Order: sequence, then structure tokens, then C-alpha cells
Amino acid sequence: MHKELLIQSHRPYPLTDMNWMMTQEWHHTLFAHWPVPVALLREHIPRELEIDTFDGSAWVGIVPFQVKNTRGRFTPAIPFLSSYIEVNVRTYVKYGPRSGVYFFSLDANHLLAVLGAKAVFGLNYKQANMDFRVKDYFELNSSRIPAADVNAMLKLRYKPVTEVFFAEQGTLEHWFTERYCLWTKRGS
Repeated sequence: MHKELLIQSHRPYPLTDMNWMMTQEWHHTLFAHWPVPVALLREHIPRELEIDTFDGSAWVGIVPFQVKNTRGRFTPAIPFLSSYIEVNVRTYVKYGPRSGVYFFSLDANHLLAVLGAKAVFGLNYKQANMDFRVKDYFELNSSRIPAADVNAMLKLRYKPVTEVFFAEQGTLEHWFTERYCLWTKRGS
């Protein structure tokens, strides 16, 4: 078992008995969020899922990051295949008692990651041309490849404004980040 998986005191429910399938690291992650009325999201979320709220608001987030060291169980990270840039557009949902994430889209600049995530997990990945630069700030330029779907573009520049911290339970930051499930509906 991964040593990180042994630390479970912060989890709202125990880990499943299933063996882990893959691992990856997220670097230079930005959580940018906006509150939205629940009614605006309802038609875009599978009816089996309940829209989760914090202080009465649903939230839509854009989360860009660098993925590094992606690898499957019992396999090493493969240079040029295990790292890529990703941007996901998400909201927060519940299925029964478990809270998690519902992705509207996930864009990545690595065709194998896009194809693999679609095939194995049924996730709504799209291929995009992306450029990520690390200076005294982070800069991301992303342009979805039109054949992948509608043309979508994103340009961001951001930098940390605090030291690394662990969000306190009950805060909005904790609500955004302490999610251990994701749901998708194949063919939606």
C-alpha cells in the first residue's frame, strides 16, 4: 500500500477494499471557483446525483495543474507518457451519503491520457494544445483542438498568495478539496 494511503484520519469514510489502479501527482494547482444557483446546474448534472452546496450555493470550478509521475499499479512512470497538463471544469455533487466531484470537461495536452481516461473511466476528456510556464508566477494557455468538441480557450496567470496550508474542517477550502469520489455517466 502507498504510504500516503495509510494516513486516513482526515477521510470521511474508510478506503474501499479494492486495490488502487493508478497514481499521479498534481503540481502548481489552482482552485478557481464561482458560486452559482443550483437551478442553473440541474439540467447539466445526471439526475442520479444531488448537487452539493456550501452555505446554500452550488459552485463551479476551473482547476488547472501539471500532472506528473502518472503510472499504473505495478508499472513505473514512463518518461514523456507520465506527465501532462490538465484543466478540469467541475462542480460538486453527492451520491447517497458520499460527496464528490462531477466533471463537465477535462482538457489535457496528452492524447494517450485523453484516450485512456475516456476508455477506462468514461470521463469527458478533450484534447487541447496547452502551454504551461513557471516563472515567479504560473501561466497557462489552453486551446481545445476543434475536432475534440467545441473550440474552448483559457488563458490564466496565477501565483500563490499564502504558504502551503491544510484547510480546516468546515471551511469552504476544505469543502472544495476533501473529495474522494468522482462520478460520471457514460454516454452523457
